[in-house]
Amino acid sequence: MMLSDEGILTRSDAFWEVISTPPVPDVNRQADSPFKSDPDMILVERCGSNLSRVLQGKLDPLQLLFPEGDSTTIGQFYRDFRY
Repeated sequence: MMLSDEGILTRSDAFWEVISTPPVPDVNRQADSPFKSDPDMILVERCGSNLSRVLQGKLDPLQLLFPEGDSTTIGQFYRDFRY
């Protein structure tokens, strides 16, 4: 999908201008999928939903990988790594 073709961006001289906001997918509905207990999906949701706080320095990224010192999810991720 090209954002300009979808009417989200337009070219303005040497810059791009946002002209509309793209629709936001319903992540809660997607989180109810059979994969919601998959370590990959847990980490994607946990890290993705907190990305802005990490980038602003408001949250230590290690807390997302090891919440309250718990290594269960990250341990499952590395143990079952499929790539």
